[in-house]
Amino acid sequence: MTIHADTYLNIDDNNKIISVEPVKEPFDFNQGLKLKEALNIMENTSFKGFDHTFIFSEDKHVQMEVETDTFKMMLKTTNPSVVLYTHNKPAPHQLRHLGKEENKHAAFTIETQYEPGGIQFEGLNHAVLKPKDTYYETTTLEFHVKNTK
Repeated sequence: MTIHADTYLNIDDNNKIISVEPVKEPFDFNQGLKLKEALNIMENTSFKGFDHTFIFSEDKHVQMEVETDTFKMMLKTTNPSVVLYTHNKPAPHQLRHLGKEENKHAAFTIETQYEPGGIQFEGLNHAVLKPKDTYYETTTLEFHVKNTK
């Protein structure tokens, strides 16, 4: 996974913003990082994974990439940030071939948006839409299937 972000939102256990921090391990995905390796580090935190906002670097055409053995996904957006959530608790039901205790981190979500809670923190986007204002943002996901033969 690659996320072109210089900063992320450091949050408390209630998801309230504490500070805007420069990315560093395990939050630095700029050079590409195996998600499992980052999750192993996050396992020792109260979050047990990611539920964090990454603020995109402004000079990138593609803000995020996810690559597996079978495909590559490229994300392009006009939104300033992405929330990465990694399914941090076991689901109450079985997921396909995984047992209940094995399904933690079986999926992740990426949510492009303005910084959640930004209105309450100086220097972040407030994302306030006033009457008669126009809201227009785009997010494009481009998939490339790899030749697996």
